[in-house]
Amino acid sequence: MTFDARHLLALRAWPAFADLGLAELGALDQIFDEELLVRGTVLKPALYFVLEGRVAVCGGTAGHGQLGAVELFAGTPLDAVAETDVLTLVAEREAVLDLLEDSFPILHRTIRSLARQLLAKRPDLPRVPARPLPPLPPRRLDLADRLEVLSSYAWLPGSRLEALFELGRVAEEVARPAGAPLWRRGDDSDAIWFLLDGTVEPCGAVAGHVVGAIEALAERPRADDAVAGADVRALRLPQSGVLDVIEDEPDLGLDLLRNLAVALLG
Repeated sequence: MTFDARHLLALRAWPAFADLGLAELGALDQIFDEELLVRGTVLKPALYFVLEGRVAVCGGTAGHGQLGAVELFAGTPLDAVAETDVLTLVAEREAVLDLLEDSFPILHRTIRSLARQLLAKRPDLPRVPARPLPPLPPRRLDLADRLEVLSSYAWLPGSRLEALFELGRVAEEVARPAGAPLWRRGDDSDAIWFLLDGTVEPCGAVAGHVVGAIEALAERPRADDAVAGADVRALRLPQSGVLDVIEDEPDLGLDLLRNLAVALLG
């Protein structure tokens, strides 16, 4: 595989790709084409790295750097126009998604990067209400129960049954009495919590909400305490287990990317 040094430096300048090895950067470079956009060109939906020139983007101006990723993953139009003649690297949406599906290192780092961007805007995914949770048995949930519960969460729309099944296998049912911490500020963000019952303060999360997801996906320490406001029953998904499932079921990772991108644009 031959490498274009200028391309690799441009790709590595985006935080998502900063710690990728040469093999992954080379695979990325294969899906990009150099394209010269004349001044006034409206950019089509795609993933761009600007090598020379300036691009005006709704809300600001981008020079050297990446643009179009959030819109590409969210499936929304890119509102941008070339202010000057612009030399870019451009990759079509389907080529990007195919590569992410085939390369877990690139998919993992892209999820982490978008989660870190979102973490800078808000501490957790927007609390989109889930569909009504199924009635919960008083006993501990078995795997079939966990699968039914996870399929009810709006945080996992469209996820394949195989991915939900694997998430159900790594999930741990936990309980916290009122006043007990789920975590403390500065703790490792080592899990995502799906609330089955109870409340979490100070974020005000209730049954059907997901807490701690963005910090876990961003691989950043907890920014605040989280304490059970009322007795909590939850499914706790270890961050390492979620990543293992994404590696085996990359469609789940693409679902997460779409959710993160939509939240960033919201």
